[in-house]
Order: sequence, then structure tokens, then C-alpha cells
Amino acid sequence: LNIIIMYKLVFRTLSAVILLVGAFIVLSGCEKKMEKVDITELDLGNRGEVCDSMNHLDGEKLYMANTKEEYETLLHRIPNSLPNIDFSNSTFIFISGGVQCLLNQKVSLLQEKSNKYTFTVDLLEGIGLSVESWYIAICTNKKIPNNATINLKINKHF
Repeated sequence: LNIIIMYKLVFRTLSAVILLVGAFIVLSGCEKKMEKVDITELDLGNRGEVCDSMNHLDGEKLYMANTKEEYETLLHRIPNSLPNIDFSNSTFIFISGGVQCLLNQKVSLLQEKSNKYTFTVDLLEGIGLSVESWYIAICTNKKIPNNATINLKINKHF
């Protein structure tokens, strides 16, 4: 009788372990595989001057250029000379906005699928009484197709 009870207990435990391992394998296969896209942040000049020059654009919206013409048209109001970009294998992205007392900013670009990307902006804010302008100008190490979907996530941290 004890042997039968012991076999039932081992069978139940083994069944639970096999079920858990199977669930883990299935769930890990559903995980999104995102690839980090290498980017280079570009300095377009004094932050205040650049933001003032680009105030005709909607804030916290992503603008993309895949040709020299698109790049120069987008940034035609910038008084400084623009950095050179090789558009045969790069894409230019520009975003601007405003926060209270910007202390730091970080950006990342992840490719989720062949034509779907997530661009994340992390802004570290301090305490201030006025709105401070910010911009991000980057060049990617690979061309992003014009018809790609780029989800923009702006996270503001205190």
C-alpha cells in the first residue's frame, strides 16, 4: 500500500514538473526578439538655438529623412552647417520637445520586426519653474525603409 501511494506521489510530482517545463518552453518561444540598432547622436548646435529654429515642427513627434534632400529640407532653418550623413546606408531621425529642467537624456532604437521599430527617449527632469527645450538628432547605422513603422516612446523621469 505504501508503495502505491509513493508511486502516485512521484507520478503527480513528475507530471507537474513536465507541465511546468513545457509551459516555460512555450512561453519563452513567444518572447519578442528585439535587435538594437546602432545609432550616433548628432550635435546640431546650441540646444536653445536649434529648438527655436525648429519650432515650426510638432513637438514630441518623430521626423525621419532617408535622403540628403529630405535632411536638408527638414533642417533648413538650422543656422549651423549640418553634419554629413551617408544616406546610402543611414537614416536621420529628429525629435524635439520641452520639459522642466532637463538633467539628462538617453535614446535607444530597437528593431522588433523587419519593418517595425521602437524609438525610446528617456528624459531625466529636475525641478524647475520654466519649460526647457530639448532635441534629439541621430543617424542610424542601417537604412530604415520609408514605409517602416516607428513607435515613439518618451519616458519622463524625476
